[in-house]
Amino acid sequence: LKAKRLKWHIDWLLAVEEARIVSFFTRRSDQRLECIINQAIKNSCGGKVLFPRFGASDCRSSCVSHLLYFGERSPLNGIKEVYRKVLENLPERSKPCNKKERT
Repeated sequence: LKAKRLKWHIDWLLAVEEARIVSFFTRRSDQRLECIINQAIKNSCGGKVLFPRFGASDCRSSCVSHLLYFGERSPLNGIKEVYRKVLENLPERSKPCNKKERT
């Protein structure tokens, strides 16, 4: 059996036996929203940075990290609310997955 090549930051994280994914969000967009959403979650939900640059090595917005730590508490409801607010505040023409088919 060939060992999985560890390339992306998430590969390294998931190689740790104790690591687990509780939840994740995705959204198709022509904009780079990852930094905006990450900063909003960090500020609103009190996420802590444990590993600088983790998931943010290509970040152009000077994010310290795209991996946030919340301890034993679950910030899931707060994260959902932040995500919703960020997407609501996008200009109409740039809202993700909002393209109407022309007939």
